[in-house]
Amino acid sequence: MNDNLSKTQDLKEALQLKLPEPQIQEDSPWADDALKRSDVAEKLTNLISEQSDPFVISLHGQWGTGKTFLLKRWQKQLENDGFRAIYFNAWKDDFCDDPLVAVIGQLSDFLERKELRELSGKIKKAAKPLLIQGSLSVLHKVSGLKLDKVLEQFADKTLDEYSQQGEKKNELKAALQELSGKVKEDTGRPLVFVIDELDRCRPTFAIELLERVKHIFDIPDMVFVFGINRDELCSSICSVYGEIDADTYLRRFFDMEFLLPDIDSKTFCKFLIVQYQLDRFFTKLSERTGDTAYDEEFAAFSRGPFPALCSYFGLSLRDIDYCMRLIVFIGKNATTNYLLYQPLLALLIILRLKNKTLYQEYTRGDRTGSEVMNYIDELAPPESRDRESEDIFDDLEINLYLTDMTNLENRSKALDEFERLYQNLKQEQETPHTPYLSERTQKSDTTRIEQLNSVIARYYKWRNINFFSRDLIARLAELIELSRSFMRA
Repeated sequence: MNDNLSKTQDLKEALQLKLPEPQIQEDSPWADDALKRSDVAEKLTNLISEQSDPFVISLHGQWGTGKTFLLKRWQKQLENDGFRAIYFNAWKDDFCDDPLVAVIGQLSDFLERKELRELSGKIKKAAKPLLIQGSLSVLHKVSGLKLDKVLEQFADKTLDEYSQQGEKKNELKAALQELSGKVKEDTGRPLVFVIDELDRCRPTFAIELLERVKHIFDIPDMVFVFGINRDELCSSICSVYGEIDADTYLRRFFDMEFLLPDIDSKTFCKFLIVQYQLDRFFTKLSERTGDTAYDEEFAAFSRGPFPALCSYFGLSLRDIDYCMRLIVFIGKNATTNYLLYQPLLALLIILRLKNKTLYQEYTRGDRTGSEVMNYIDELAPPESRDRESEDIFDDLEINLYLTDMTNLENRSKALDEFERLYQNLKQEQETPHTPYLSERTQKSDTTRIEQLNSVIARYYKWRNINFFSRDLIARLAELIELSRSFMRA
């Protein structure tokens, strides 16, 4: 392969290692919706459009599954459709001692923007007595209140005066109901309050925020929608209350709960490739160097093993984006032959994320390809794969065997063992267990063994076997690390 890459420095410099957060288009919030999250948003809109009773919804998804992407764009779409909707990232405000401070601050900002300053003043005034003393100084930062006199009043309060909090709470609820009634009168829709990232907050803040919404904001014509990782939120509850039924405890806060649909990893991979301009980069790289291998290798990489492994290994959107940045890093440092030897490089990039210990041990030569394949079969069970994916995994398994070279002979012990297994099967003879082949392969029938053998034959036919060596894995690992500080054992 042509190593004349000095002509490509400008291409490398143009690659971005991290994409800026995309700006939401005001008139078309879903313009960058590669995962069709707008379908979910439309159903949510239909659910709440005519809602008049107090209503609280949770939308569950693991970290990195696109909750924030969905909720931010949905809030903007609601505004475009004539709703009044507020988006609140709870994690950014969990420095507050009392979450009511943050919620009132968000409402105040919203009302100021909508020129409803009179209602803003009423809500602020009604909320003051309910705020704990330690939160008052923070409220000044969030909502702009002048609090000197209020602090003086709190200094003189007695415990008896706190018994009046029920009455004060009702005053705040009355002011909030006036607000929601005004919104309903103006728009014919409920006021929608979207709260995101609650599961990332301090456990006490998250729980107190839910309590505040339940006890203070349960008013007509107001809808709350929480974007949460339910598993993490349950863990937060247990960290505060101990061994309780956190799932049941959490359910009492929500009128309806929904699960964000699974992502289409292959679609998202294609989307990120375009966003990072990787397809253009490798095409230009081949044009500049006069070697089509760069473009061909990347095309095979992006269509075949990488999206399939992302899908079967259960990578989140955030995980896939992380892996894509490693590919950008590889592109920026492209100076070696076989730049994207795609089956194995795809595996190493993802294995580095999913199982760092196995990745390190394998790239050092302390673990065999069969052990990596056993891990893959456990993580992505063969019975869950379709035919196309099974072909990709078969190809990957043979790649792992081809790199299992012995030190002295530079010969694959795994392939020798595979040949023995194949011949014994044809002769209906037992084959002793070997550590060089995967557990699944050693239990396979003749049909699958013949399929694997055809993969090996394909490599020999096209002389791809020459690409493999004892040192190949170490060279590939070098592409995704800062330096090559070891040789395989």
